[in-house]
Amino acid sequence: MVEDRSPPSWALCGGVPSESSPLGRPARCVDSCPNPIFRRRCAVVGSSPAGWHARPSDSGVVLDDVYLRLADEKLIVGQVLVSTAWLAPEPTVVSVVSLMGDAELDRSRALYANAVGPQGEAIDAAIYCRADSAFASSSLADWLPRTWVGLVVKQVLYSTAHVARLCALEDLGLEGVTSAARLSTAMFQRDFWSRWFVRLAADEDRGIRESVQEALTLLWPVARESFDFGLIGSAGSVLNAAGNAWERSIADRCIELGLVLPAGVPGIHDLARVEGTPDALTGRISAGARLRSVLISWIPLSGYLFEFGSPTVADQARVDRSLVLTELRAARR
Repeated sequence: MVEDRSPPSWALCGGVPSESSPLGRPARCVDSCPNPIFRRRCAVVGSSPAGWHARPSDSGVVLDDVYLRLADEKLIVGQVLVSTAWLAPEPTVVSVVSLMGDAELDRSRALYANAVGPQGEAIDAAIYCRADSAFASSSLADWLPRTWVGLVVKQVLYSTAHVARLCALEDLGLEGVTSAARLSTAMFQRDFWSRWFVRLAADEDRGIRESVQEALTLLWPVARESFDFGLIGSAGSVLNAAGNAWERSIADRCIELGLVLPAGVPGIHDLARVEGTPDALTGRISAGARLRSVLISWIPLSGYLFEFGSPTVADQARVDRSLVLTELRAARR
């Protein structure tokens, strides 16, 4: 039986939350939506506005939640890529990274259209009118690198995780989330960042290798959050299994490169190896891994890439998200 849930678009309308959804965001507004763009999509307590309905997939997942989470991440990641492409060491690489950012921004609009409707006005409101805190992107996606090494490490973790979860979502049969073309694009980005990751990890310059290690130590504890969509039941199990397989394959590759992942992080020392699972850096990840409950460990910021002091990567990422969204909105004016 599909759980009856209100849409995630409460955050787009400025209404007062009354209860929490599995994504950790309040699911309803207690007053009518003050934003006319989203009025028809905001579930008011005691009524069901015409024109809106929660769209469960065949697997019981409410699609709007998945669309909005992916759209928010694509928006942030795309803007970060566009803003930091200049960090690349070669002009051609600057162009490639910038184009990747543009593609992510375009993809985010398509996902917003799935979540809030195809009207351009509604999509623009989803991007430009929400409070920064309403975005559902992960800490890894929100993080704003200050160096090329930092960008490479962030993107290799994000892109490999994204391919893994796309494959898992495809296995769930979620319409509009995956396609052959989208998976191919995601795999291209994964391969691009994986090559740079291997190149930097094997660089003759000891300082560069140490920077790779520092960035990996910083970001690895929050990387698993990429698989946390707050889904329950079999859908949550499939994503959790994909996350476990991804963790193990990344850990194995890092060992090959002489990199050390933080001790005590789930998936490094205490996950059984998943036999027959392709490496996350080179092949498609199967969602059929052994299930495990994963708790994310947090580590203090080293401060080596940041202009701000903050106790956790997640806190810093929230600051970075605000900076990125401010830049995005300023560019629109």
